[in-house]
Amino acid sequence: MIEPDPLEYAVEPLLEEVRNSAREFDLKRRRALKKDETAGEWIESAFPEPPEPLESYPQPPFPIEVLPEIGRDMVMAVARSTDTSPDLGAMMFLGVLSLALAKKVKVCVRPDWVESVNLYVMVGALSGERKSSVHRPITEPVYQFEDEERQRSRVEVAKLIAKRESLEHEYAEAQRQAGKTVVKPEDREQWEAKARDLKLELEQLPMAIMPLYLTENATTEAIVSLLATHGRMAVVSTEGAEIFEIMAGRYNPSPNFGIYLQAYTGDPVTVHRRA
Repeated sequence: MIEPDPLEYAVEPLLEEVRNSAREFDLKRRRALKKDETAGEWIESAFPEPPEPLESYPQPPFPIEVLPEIGRDMVMAVARSTDTSPDLGAMMFLGVLSLALAKKVKVCVRPDWVESVNLYVMVGALSGERKSSVHRPITEPVYQFEDEERQRSRVEVAKLIAKRESLEHEYAEAQRQAGKTVVKPEDREQWEAKARDLKLELEQLPMAIMPLYLTENATTEAIVSLLATHGRMAVVSTEGAEIFEIMAGRYNPSPNFGIYLQAYTGDPVTVHRRA
């Protein structure tokens, strides 16, 4: 656990202001939808003033010194090798770090304020500015670790699959014997007891799952399933627009942001739905 920083308390008023602005924006959006306004119309009504260009604000360099030593060395080495700004690699490194720490570390600002370390990172750069050249070495350790884990787990997964198939066969046979019309009462009880024991053993047997930590092009429903199966998942892509298109409804008639919001804050997710 990370000890709280007294300076964090000064951030609370700003966070409350952001929450109020978000609520006001959502209220305007809902009212606009009731009036059947187009997306462009309600956005224009919600933001009557043109947005302030980002270039008008000072842009301090990324504080490389706050990264762990291995992170600083990697980011600076990639920046020198690709002739790019360290900011690019640093942001990508934060995303990788978030995946590594997910569900292992939480930040305790104070006893009643605990934050997850999940991050959503999007790095914007023009075509030809070597995003992929930076992305590749920064994320390569994760892909390599995933491959090593899958190789290491292959034998264990095969054993679990074989064990489950054997138990399922025994369970089916026990049910068949217990269900015979011509059988002694004491024999029926023995087969029923064996079927119960086998059923319990099947339920307690771990699932045969190959490790998976990364995905790229996955529907919202698939991400829910991946999280339920593997516990954590990172959506990693050099073309970030795809994930936003999926959120906006590429495969569904309407946007669906729920799982992305809940996953970010580490909230539990329960889904009971039929197609």
